[in-house]
Parts: sequence; C-alpha cells; structure tokens
Amino acid sequence: MSQPPQKTFQVNEKVKKTAIKAGKYVGIKLLKWAAFLLVLALAWWYFFGGSGGNGSDGKASNSPTRGLSPEHTLRMVYTYAEAGDGGAACSFFSTAGAEEFAKNMGAVNCLQAIDDIAAKAKTEPLAKAKVPPVPAFTSGGKSEASSCQMRENDGRRLGAFLLTRQPDGGWQITGHEAEPADCVTG
Repeated sequence: MSQPPQKTFQVNEKVKKTAIKAGKYVGIKLLKWAAFLLVLALAWWYFFGGSGGNGSDGKASNSPTRGLSPEHTLRMVYTYAEAGDGGAACSFFSTAGAEEFAKNMGAVNCLQAIDDIAAKAKTEPLAKAKVPPVPAFTSGGKSEASSCQMRENDGRRLGAFLLTRQPDGGWQITGHEAEPADCVTG
C-alpha cells in the first residue's frame, strides 16, 4: 500500500509577516517591562535599600536601625560586632551614643571600635549577648543594660548601654559607659 504524497507546508506571506510583527511587538514590550522593573528596583534600592549603616566617617547613620526591644537591640549589636559588620552594628547607635561608645572603646569612631572588637573576637570571643528578659533597669522610654549583667559565659564585655525608645517605638542606643573588665573593681 502506498500513501498519497504529502503536500508541502507553505506559509502564507501575510501570516508570516504578521507573525514577525507580533514577535517584534512582544519582544519590544518585554524589553520595556524589563527596563521599567530595572528602574523601579534601582529607585527602591536608592530610597529604601543600601547598607542602612554608617557612612565612612564612623558616625551614626541618618536613618538608624531600631531594635524591637532593648534586648533585641543589644543582641544585634553583639552579633554584628562579633561578625565585624561595623555599618550594621553602629546603625543601632545615635550620633552621641556612637561617639561615647567609640571613646570608651579607645577608638576614633564607632566603625573602628567594631573593627577592633571583631579583630579581638577571633582570639578572645565576646560574651554572648544573653540579655536577661528585662535589662538592668527599664523605666518608661529609657533602659540601661550592663554587660556585667548580661554575662552568662566567658568573653569580652562591651560596657553599659543606655537605650531610649524612639517615637517609632524602636529602641536606639543613646549612651555608653565603660565598665571594669572584671565587673568588680571600679
């Protein structure tokens, strides 16, 4: 049995041109959407993204990070300090708090203090920031937390922190005091 010969498939020129136009149209639309999304992503990063940390001068940023509670704020500072992320750690400080912290840690600015802490943490780990549920003293919008009261294991302490509740409800480190290394002398 033989099969009838098959017809060769021929595309109508009008259909072919229409398909090409449609493909170009879809391609152009996709490029436009991709460009729009890229511009939107860049605008989002510019206004809301970035490091959220300090500028290169080591001072607190214009848009500081706020902790949800005094405990959260201090845990984050200890975590970022041990990791050597000065921009993130210093973003939890007000300008005055960052300056006091740097001075008490023997550094020029907050970023340098965190860099020094991170370098020392490689050989002498920080005391883990196991902050008690209620810091040493909390009254209204102020909280004081001593690293001596946070200590539950060996390691370096970072001093006493004064935290203030901000209008947005977050907590910011607004002051710092040095503490004796053994928490006894002083």
